[in-house]
Amino acid sequence: MSDAYIYNIELPPYFTIARDERAVVDYKVGGYNMVKAEQMLNRNIVELCRVPPLTLCTVGHYRVLGMRRLEHGPLFQKFRAYEMRVASETPLLSPHTTPEIDPWLKKLAEKNGLSSAANSHYLLHGTSPEALKQIAKHGLTTARARESGSYGKGIYFTDTSCKAHQCGDGNHTGLLDRQRPGPGVILICRVVLGRVKTLEGAAVGERQ
Repeated sequence: MSDAYIYNIELPPYFTIARDERAVVDYKVGGYNMVKAEQMLNRNIVELCRVPPLTLCTVGHYRVLGMRRLEHGPLFQKFRAYEMRVASETPLLSPHTTPEIDPWLKKLAEKNGLSSAANSHYLLHGTSPEALKQIAKHGLTTARARESGSYGKGIYFTDTSCKAHQCGDGNHTGLLDRQRPGPGVILICRVVLGRVKTLEGAAVGERQ
């Protein structure tokens, strides 16, 4: 299969940077996007997180303390080129196998032009405040992914806020501490799903 692809990729109109730059942009505290993000997180707490096993804390309500947009010109262009390639090369199954996407994230995807042909969606990724610094610089890469995931080494995304919080609660354990729930970071990420393989159980050791 040829790798000769030429795409004219423009940065989103809301980006504040040039094509070869990166920046971190703060949203207004208490503003529209922060309110919508907090509502989205609280809509997507599954019942298992509300009445969890002993290893998980009870998640009753999320409060967003701050919200930022990571702008990275080179990484965005790389993402869009990959998304366009998947959309043009992959005859996706119909209907698509997709997670249950929150209504606000669906509207955001439509507004920001995520590709339905590539089966692209906004999903959540939990991380720590320390790891966020490297993500802002290098993006999410499998080279930095942990080996201990239930489905092998890779970057994990979810449609539930409590699962994202479990992976990024700031306690560096991968588990929520019922006595010391830490402030964590939940990223809203553009994710190209393409063809989806459904697994009925864990697949430790595989790369997905």
